[in-house]
Order: sequence, then structure tokens, then C-alpha cells
Amino acid sequence: MLKFTNKLERVKQIAMYLRKSRQDEGLETEATLANHRKILKKIAQDYNWIYEIYEEVASSIDMDIRTELTRMLKEVEKGSYDAVLVMDVDRLSRSVKDSAIIKAIFAENDVLIITADLQVIDLNEDNDSLVSDFMDVLSSFEYKQIRKRMMRGKRAGAEKGEWNNGVPPFGYKVDKANKTLIIVEEQAAVINLIFGWIIERKGIKWIATELYRLGIKTNNQRTFSEVAIRRLIRNETYKGYLIRHRIKWNGKKKEFHPQENWVIVKDAFPAIVSEEVWDEANEAINERSKEAMKTRARTFGLTGLVKCGYCGYTLSMMRRKDRKTDLIVRGCHRRCPTGKVCKNSSISYYSVINAVVNEIKSYEAKLKDEILKINIQSSKCYERKKAKKITINNQLKKVEKAINQVDIAFEEAVITVDEYKKKRYNFIAQKNNLIIEKKKTDQVMVNSNDEKKETLTQLNIFLNEHHTLSHKQMNSRLRSLIKKIELFNNQKESKPRIKIFFV
Repeated sequence: MLKFTNKLERVKQIAMYLRKSRQDEGLETEATLANHRKILKKIAQDYNWIYEIYEEVASSIDMDIRTELTRMLKEVEKGSYDAVLVMDVDRLSRSVKDSAIIKAIFAENDVLIITADLQVIDLNEDNDSLVSDFMDVLSSFEYKQIRKRMMRGKRAGAEKGEWNNGVPPFGYKVDKANKTLIIVEEQAAVINLIFGWIIERKGIKWIATELYRLGIKTNNQRTFSEVAIRRLIRNETYKGYLIRHRIKWNGKKKEFHPQENWVIVKDAFPAIVSEEVWDEANEAINERSKEAMKTRARTFGLTGLVKCGYCGYTLSMMRRKDRKTDLIVRGCHRRCPTGKVCKNSSISYYSVINAVVNEIKSYEAKLKDEILKINIQSSKCYERKKAKKITINNQLKKVEKAINQVDIAFEEAVITVDEYKKKRYNFIAQKNNLIIEKKKTDQVMVNSNDEKKETLTQLNIFLNEHHTLSHKQMNSRLRSLIKKIELFNNQKESKPRIKIFFV
């Protein structure tokens, strides 16, 4: 690496690259960049260089997310610049891998690196390249050390009960002066309401609907989703716990540290609910999850087939708690994007089964009528084809006889060569057209009854055996016959009704 030399005589146009790095974290971002911009501009003006500025706030060592660096490298590859002016070499990258890529592009395009302390690196000279490689290694090591120090600082802060987890959960706000959380009383009342409902064994869907009805929204002014409610119940912050160092990221994959490595601080913040209430609510939600898993694992005759006729949501089956022998198709109370709550009421499973069987009987009768009509049409069509085939055969005989007579007339010199060719050509054309028409007539008509007859057979088997089928057997049979069953059962309906879409 050398001080300014005659290499700079060829420098006319440069790229000025500015990036805020981790070493400047004590300064404001804009102030840091403005300071660097001023220094580099003065150097460019002192040497009368034409320059273009590339500027970004990115302390990451990953080149893929640095758009300005990528844009500058594309211009370098086009031969737009003689040099790149930076505060320090590590502003380009602290990653040894990315740095190698950047330097290869610079070297290939004969572009110099010029730093703010008036150093020049020519990557096509061995000595300069070697020193640059050594600096890259040091920068990468330095970055890792800084990151370790940051993580140690955050861990130490967590052990003191300081909030450094970003945006606080619903119910709290950050006390910046003391680096802790304080309760937002109005939101805390909502938290207590939700925990109380869970303990009362209210469903997550019901709670989401009730919060929407009451006009209660999240910090982002969104309606509470089922996922948001579950996360809220699971959040240990509400019982005053601070937990850090639980999750680690392996690339884009989330992993968990061993629990003994977690930083757990009790009474770090004022609790909104007691530890007993938090534990009881989480136990309740765990029980509901287990029940849901059992229900999903159990296959009933209508499992996966019944949809809400108003919103299309798949309805589940469950046994009534007060009567273990009774099954119901659970209602739908989902909220659509427009905010309206779907009010499809629960209904007896067996009443839906009976309605399905009746619909299948009606469909069977309809298929029988269709098959009968097709058979009648097929019979009439066959008679028409038979008559047409006789007509075509008679016409073919006449044309063949005419061709034979033309041949005789030509042999006996009754007609000239030209007359012979013309007549024979016309008769041959007629013969070919008749042969084509005969082939079409001879083709076996595709019997559209085949599929209908097969469906009719399956319907008949189901109707004869459905009383003896197990839930799994019935579900399998119905899935082979039915795409979906739409259920309509709200106050607007005079009585519950279903609509079946057959395969």
C-alpha cells in the first residue's frame, strides 16, 4: 500500500462510497454520513475528480442486502470509474468472502481503492493485494468481536431487568429513562379480560369475535387474530418475567438455545396478571390444543367435506360434552375481511348425514332419468346412422359403377382423353367423400352413459350399505362421490339446508 503516486494521474472519474458502520453507533446516522461525505468530497475536489456518490445505512456484513454497493459494482463492471473513494477499506465489506468478490471486480476492471487517509490500493500489484487481504481478515475479526461485545451488553442488561427486546407487548410502554416497562392501564384491563375468558374456557375464535365487537384493537390498530391471542397468552412478560437468549437464528432458520442458557429474570417488570392466573390460562389453552388435536386425528363420516355455506370455511365435528354419544357439526363464527361475523350455527351431525343420504337418493333418481334419456337418444341415433349407412353404401355402388362405365367408354374411344380425365377425377372425388362419411358413421358413438352408470352403481352401493359403514369407511365412500357439502344454518334460514357438489 502506497501514498499517492503517479497512479493517480490517470484517475479522472470516481465512485464515492459511504456507509455507516458499527464503530459509529454512538453518533447519529445522518451526522456520521454527513461528516464522511464532507471529508471525501474535499479530497475529490482537491484532485478535480468527477464523482458520483453511493450512500447507504447498512452495518451488516452481508453484501446481498446492500443495494447501493451492488449498484456501484455494476457501474464498475461497465468501466464507469477509475477508482473508488472510501473512508476505510472495511467500509466496502467486513466479510472475507464478499471482500474477495468486490476486489476481484475492481482488479478485473483496473479500478483503484483510495481511502480518506490518502492511501492507494492497486489490486493488480501483489504487495497491495496482500496487505488488503490482511486488512480484510482483521476487519472480519473486529466485526465478530464488536458483535460479541454487543450480545454481552444485551445479556448484562437483561440480567439487570432492562427492556431491550424492541417494541413492547400490548399492555405496556417503554420507560426510556429507566430502560424498563410500565403498564398502560386501559390495555391492561383488556389483558385481564382475555386471560379471564381463557380460564372460563372460552374459545379463541369467540374471544377474537368479542374483541372485535367491543372495538378493541392491537397497538397497530388491527383486529386481534386468533394467532395474536394465542401469542398474548403465551407471553411471560405479562407475569413480570424477562426472558432473553432463548432464540438463535441459523441463517433464516429459528432455533432454541438450551433452556439452561436462557436469561430468566422474575419481577423484571410490573406484572399485569399474577403467576397463578398466567399458569391457569396456559394450562387451559394447552388442554384445548390437546382436544383439538384429538378431534383432528379422529375421522368422522363427514370430516373434511362440510363447508360453511356463507364463508367456505371447513367445519369440524365434535362430540357434545353433555352427551358423549351425540355428535355435532360445529358452527362457524369466523370474521370475514369486511368485518362481518359468520353466524352459521352448530347442528346435529346425524341430521346432516340424513340430509346427505336424502340428497344422494334424489341424485340417484336424477341419474337414472338422465341415463334413460340418453339410452332413448342413443337408440334413435343408432337407427339414423343405420339408415344413413345404407344410403352411403348405395351411393358408393352407383359411383363405382359410373367409374367403371367411364373406363369402358375411354377404352372404346367413345370419349377423348381430356373428357375421360375430367369425368374420372369427379367420380373419384365423390367416392372419397362418401368413404370419409362412411367412416364417420361407422365410428362407435362415445357412450356418455358409461361414467353415469358407474356413478349410479357407487351411489346404489352406498345407499344399501351406509348404515353398516364405520366412520372411516363412510368418509372414504363419500369423498369418492362428493366434492363438498355446503351447510346453511343461520337465523335468516327458515330451516337448515345443505347443498351438495357431486364429483
